[in-house]
Amino acid sequence: VTGVQTCALPIFLLVSNRFDFATDYVVAELRQRGANYFRLNLDDLKDYSVCLDPLNQRLSIGGIGSRRRTIGPVSSVFFRAPTHLRESSGHRYAPGELLSRHQWAAFGRSLTIFRDAFWINHPRDTYLAENKPYQLALAATCGLRVPKTLISNSPPPKSFPLHGADNIFALKGLDSFLLRIGGKDAFSYTTPVNLTKASASNMKDFPAIVQQWLQPKLDIRVTVVGNKCFPVQIKTSGGQISGDWRLLKNEAIYEPIALPRQVERACIRMVQELGLVFGAIDLVLSRGRYYFLEINP
Repeated sequence: VTGVQTCALPIFLLVSNRFDFATDYVVAELRQRGANYFRLNLDDLKDYSVCLDPLNQRLSIGGIGSRRRTIGPVSSVFFRAPTHLRESSGHRYAPGELLSRHQWAAFGRSLTIFRDAFWINHPRDTYLAENKPYQLALAATCGLRVPKTLISNSPPPKSFPLHGADNIFALKGLDSFLLRIGGKDAFSYTTPVNLTKASASNMKDFPAIVQQWLQPKLDIRVTVVGNKCFPVQIKTSGGQISGDWRLLKNEAIYEPIALPRQVERACIRMVQELGLVFGAIDLVLSRGRYYFLEINP
């Protein structure tokens, strides 16, 4: 928990965790501007004494080596915390620890009592925006081209449109999740799957996103803030990336590019339709066409 000493003026509240380096950059900028801010790391709060007053919209914090501070009024909230826990390995925690984690997550959501503040982004809107099928449906109405998609627990029919050879389609998780396997964290990435080998028995346990496999393709990340777009193409020194570029994050090169005006306008409209101020949109350029994949709120 860090911030300036005085909280008499309207304050910028940053809700994050101690490992979020993106918030570090925001803190550096706020310090340079001499802004009145307070950083609230939700993973540190168990070491402090906190008191939230929902009627008067005040947050009071005291604890180890620091005097008690009252936070409010809050003018803006930069919200970098998840809207809900997506950790599917909860069994590794003792019941008391699991209860503590869930209640602190609920405390983070309780900060929505600052209803008069300017949020980037509000948890209510973030929660809806994280729904991937809803993203796809909305993107299409905003004028973005969307790959043919099914949500299913069985292989798609033979008539399902595919790009490329070998009957390949893209298989994605319906929601992001973490697993603990052999003492290591595991995460699900987009995976190319052969239609003939994806038997019903391999998919029947839970639904997944089944999508056109777009190859060749150029990955594009469009960061939208308000009514401005900041697009970059994502490549490696070897050129365009086949498959999920996140598997090559350490080799990725980000180069600013210009988007067609209609694609840029559609990206801005989508962020606005979702009620967001900030959104990071993943597009791909394949065979001369721009396709929407997802938005990260």
